[in-house]
Amino acid sequence: PDGFEYKERIHYLFQTVGLRIVDDRDIDLDPSVARELYLETPQMRAYEALIEYLCEGRTNAGIVVGDDAVSTLVRICGVFTVPEENPSGTVRRLFGRGYSRTASGLFVIKNAVHRSKSQEQVEREIVWYQNLRNKSLLDLCTQEYDLLPASSKIDG
Repeated sequence: PDGFEYKERIHYLFQTVGLRIVDDRDIDLDPSVARELYLETPQMRAYEALIEYLCEGRTNAGIVVGDDAVSTLVRICGVFTVPEENPSGTVRRLFGRGYSRTASGLFVIKNAVHRSKSQEQVEREIVWYQNLRNKSLLDLCTQEYDLLPASSKIDG
């Protein structure tokens, strides 16, 4: 969420290195959806702080493509979690806020961007994003337009 206000500038940096955003959504994560994104790290010491932080505000999620996209994203975003440990010009160095506290007082590192570290993680996170996208479309239909699936409108 700390990178949300810099979304356009971050997208521009992605484009300058040949990456293309093929789909993205502005979203509000809830804890269960945030946990699905970080399935591989529940043993992390700051896991609960990370989940709380991800749910504190609006965020942007999407799919980025390009030649050697995973390593290009690592290079432009920064290798290290802590913003100050990354080279100048990287997304995390430019827009990350470093060590901070969540609303409940837990320590967390705010580094402006999540990015996949491997092809396997990419594949899992694309499925996560598709599920999130489908859920948000369903929520839009049921909440804003009061639509229900046809099967639920049929009596008997």
